[in-house]
Amino acid sequence: SHAMSASFRAALALRGGDNANAASAPSILFRVMKVHRFIALFYGLVLIFAPDQAAPGVDIDGPKSMGETLALRGWGSFILGVAYIVHSAVTNDGFSESARVEIAKGLFGTFVVATGAGV
Repeated sequence: SHAMSASFRAALALRGGDNANAASAPSILFRVMKVHRFIALFYGLVLIFAPDQAAPGVDIDGPKSMGETLALRGWGSFILGVAYIVHSAVTNDGFSESARVEIAKGLFGTFVVATGAGV
């Protein structure tokens, strides 16, 4: 997958592990962020407005409980906040390239922790 390899190369360059790609890291991050904002927007909206369809494996035996629904909607609102931050970083000229890189580093760390990839 092209997007996955681009984000991996960008993360590697940010860590300083690949000096040849370090110069292209901001442009790769910018492309990843441009796509990610729409994916996050869609998924956040699905979690808020259709939580039963968003995570069918949460409760196999029937409809989700009110607690499960509220947890998914809360997670959806957080994802919408992330989508807004990424959208602002991509479209607002007030964000410097270094600020965009810092936002990407923060998101990368958050996703590593959330997915358990660092464990």
